Amino acid sequence: MSKQLNYQLDYCYLSKNEKKIYNETTLLLVLKGQMALTYCNQPYILGPGDLIVANVNETVDKIQQQTEPTIYLELAINNLFFASQFPAFFHTRFSCLPQISYQENSDMVLLRKQVSELCLIDFGSYPSKTIKLTLSLCQIILTLTQFFKSQDHSAHFSDNHKLKDVLLFIEENYQNNLDLQTVAKTFYMSEPALSKFFKAETGHFFSEYLRLIQIRHSLNELLYTKKSIEDIALDNGFKTSKTFRQQFKKIMNQSPTSYREVHQKQKVLSHSQLIETDSDTKLKTILVALYRYADVATVEELAIPFTPAQEMLQIQVTEEILPFKKSTTIINVGCLENLASAKLQAEIRILKKEASIHAIGIDSLLKNLPMSVEIYQEVHMNAFPQFEPLEQIIAFLAEMDLGIFYTLSLEAFNKISSKRHSYLQRFIQHLKKTIRKEKWPQLFIACQLDLPDFETNLQHFNNVQSKLRHLMPTSRIGAEIPLRDPFDQEKQPDLLEKFYQNIASKCDLLTYQAEPNHVFFKASDDFQDQKQHQHYVIDKTLSIKRAMKTYGIHCPIYLTDWNTLTGMTRRANGLFFRGAIILNEILTLNHLVDGYGFWLNIELFEQHTNKKSLKTDGLEIFHYFSGKRPTYFSLVLAERLHGQIVAQDHNYILTVADGCYQLLVWNMTYFNPDLSSEEMFLASHGATYSVTLTGFPKHDFQVKQLDFNRHNGALFYSYDKVADVPYIDFETQEYINQTTQLQLKNYRMNSLSDLHFQLTLDANAVTLLEFTPLT
Repeated sequence: MSKQLNYQLDYCYLSKNEKKIYNETTLLLVLKGQMALTYCNQPYILGPGDLIVANVNETVDKIQQQTEPTIYLELAINNLFFASQFPAFFHTRFSCLPQISYQENSDMVLLRKQVSELCLIDFGSYPSKTIKLTLSLCQIILTLTQFFKSQDHSAHFSDNHKLKDVLLFIEENYQNNLDLQTVAKTFYMSEPALSKFFKAETGHFFSEYLRLIQIRHSLNELLYTKKSIEDIALDNGFKTSKTFRQQFKKIMNQSPTSYREVHQKQKVLSHSQLIETDSDTKLKTILVALYRYADVATVEELAIPFTPAQEMLQIQVTEEILPFKKSTTIINVGCLENLASAKLQAEIRILKKEASIHAIGIDSLLKNLPMSVEIYQEVHMNAFPQFEPLEQIIAFLAEMDLGIFYTLSLEAFNKISSKRHSYLQRFIQHLKKTIRKEKWPQLFIACQLDLPDFETNLQHFNNVQSKLRHLMPTSRIGAEIPLRDPFDQEKQPDLLEKFYQNIASKCDLLTYQAEPNHVFFKASDDFQDQKQHQHYVIDKTLSIKRAMKTYGIHCPIYLTDWNTLTGMTRRANGLFFRGAIILNEILTLNHLVDGYGFWLNIELFEQHTNKKSLKTDGLEIFHYFSGKRPTYFSLVLAERLHGQIVAQDHNYILTVADGCYQLLVWNMTYFNPDLSSEEMFLASHGATYSVTLTGFPKHDFQVKQLDFNRHNGALFYSYDKVADVPYIDFETQEYINQTTQLQLKNYRMNSLSDLHFQLTLDANAVTLLEFTPLT
């Protein structure tokens, strides 16, 4: 359900017969399946694309026609808003019935198009959304009044502004024991005069209209709160619950209790529920239908154009200089033994060169003891090296100057056999003898407290910490904060208090993880709830830092595994371009944490998440065949920034180093990931920035522009160009990888005065401008 000030939009299932009295002018559009209905005592059969209009106080009987539920939408227009746009509203009835095929009735095609466009705008999130929604709703009202007014309903009306004021007063004060006398005094009229005026203008007696307003407002509380009938009655202006029950039954033909029970069982599809209930078959069905109906040429084109938003960026170079902070970058590979792979080592080398990574994240050392160990223990011949491949991997890490970030499960550590314990101790002793101390990779260990109870975790943590400090005195040892996702629903605050008091105080470092996509299973309201979770990672980080401050904990903190909101299907995961979202999170986290982690490639990530119930994309850097994902380019752009910050805001940052400037601009927008394949929708989320740079040195500059968007740097959009090909050969695969790059442009720009230029950025696109002075 999407409830706005001027309308309410519901996506509904019809899984059983239903009778409904409409309190507002409501448009019903069938999206999937069929329904039979009785309307104005006439039977109709509605199929996909059929549309009817239910007037105020009209009853519609809906009958399910198929075993599969019918999906339809209801758009209810607020009576007061309708009347403010069309003063004759209370005297007018609209007739829109599926009697003529849409090929012959262009008026119905236009109305269906406009309803679909409003729904698509409602799904979006951008600064001009409210304006576009209001314009779209006014277009619908205009079409209704132009083409669908009943010809036999021509009662007299006057365009009296006092009526609007009276109706607005009732709407704002209906809950305050309102009566005819109060309203008459407010508008300096006698009670008989007001009563006569009101009946003539609206067709309703005052008391009748007031009861309709009070009952209509009570419906939301009946359906969406747990308030008692008595409280709802008082909240909506009734003096007693008995009066409320009597009036409710008179208007709705059933008691409030019965209405609550029946309608709470009715399946109304919120945006979040559409996502939760198999996106491919539910949400995509709705979106495909809406786009099909919206993308229709009509004789009288009144559509709201999906044009990029226009925004002014006034960027002032300041004398106040801030350092540009960069945190430690950790690349997760799962098991350390995986790094014996030449492919993984090649990917690590690329990242070390392009993104300056600092450490490798692991959760285990070996999958199995090497066969050479068994042979060595039997024959004691050095021809059978017992420490290969670990020794080779350590040498590679030393060459790359990479540390090791080890998330050590206490439960798994307890299950390690004595033979493996002995092997690892011998390996550490071997390294001490054969590798110079300065060549040792820096080792960070975070114990994962996954044993049954806190006391057991505390005992084993102390034991492990003591052993590790003895074996590797230079290692830094800490723990992972036991704050599971979703963190704002944490049910064990006492456990966290014990952790901070008894374990965190002994740690050299703390780590945590953040996965916002749990909201797809937890959200109970509309899609707006999910959108609020786009800041989930930062919110969790700030929550942890507040707790650390409360308990006096001052050690470094690392976000070892995290994500942004993404889709719940493979296609949505791939096509939902997240460049600006990821980059914005990185830039924000640089000031909040000492390090953050990413998964090296999709194969390792899939192995890691294979046993987890939540199936989403993560922040993998490489795809199959070492194709570069958007996370890769986000890291590269973040690393490319250097120097001092001289200007910044929520969507740009300007730095300077040795007279060279860098301006990074991004258009971060979060929307339903399942809309990522809809070109019209994505176009509506673009933005054109008119940039003015003031305080810039008066030079000629050579400008290098790097564009990062779904057409330049988004691997899945490259794959989508050959989506019809069932099998991609190696040559094509290599071509896709090579052409999935940032777009680079070079040009000259003069700044004898302020610099002025325009940038057009797609949804979640990023542009980096580098200004080099020409001497």
